Amino acid sequence: MLILHFVYTREVEINKKTVGPLLKCADELGICELVRMCVEFLSCINCDNAIYFYAIADNYGLAELKETIYGFILENFLGMAVSDTVAVLGFCVWGLTGRVFLFGGLKGINDSPGNLKVFFIV
Repeated sequence: MLILHFVYTREVEINKKTVGPLLKCADELGICELVRMCVEFLSCINCDNAIYFYAIADNYGLAELKETIYGFILENFLGMAVSDTVAVLGFCVWGLTGRVFLFGGLKGINDSPGNLKVFFIV
């Protein structure tokens, strides 16, 4: 429905929940303007969306954006350790093209507030 609305109006509301599916459809249908808009949205990185946006960039081969997000993660690692998004992940493992993000209450190298341990393996 969002794609059809975009085709007729050249307007679409992109958010964290819709950016992945929109990017996939726009790429498959060759709608370059919508792909550009999705990539622009994914470039608005913060501690709460960085890992999710990294996974999307990785899935769609957006190498430059992926490296930008990776740099953001490295620079803001401690802030991400206490963000709401990371706390919700609990014991999750993200295997992302040779880079593994581990979040959970396991014994690790970095104790952060709230006893949430964060591991980052490159």
